[in-house]
Amino acid sequence: MWWWIADLIVAILLLPALAWSIASLLRPIRQIAEHLERVVDDLNETVGSLDAIPDLAETVMLTGFGRPGVERYGEALRRAR
Repeated sequence: MWWWIADLIVAILLLPALAWSIASLLRPIRQIAEHLERVVDDLNETVGSLDAIPDLAETVMLTGFGRPGVERYGEALRRAR
């Protein structure tokens, strides 16, 4: 019967220490989770801007069409001086 009393005393002493240990382990995990939420939000914004990448090939082609005209204009300005 005395071992029930010993178990009760040990439980009373160890439970608060166990609770404190678990809380001290969970605190950094929660902080990491908060940082990860910010990182994920930033990545979602970045991914949204990547949707325009397929249009870059068309943009390169269209700017290539205008280049000869700009070069002729620049050459004409140099000759006009």
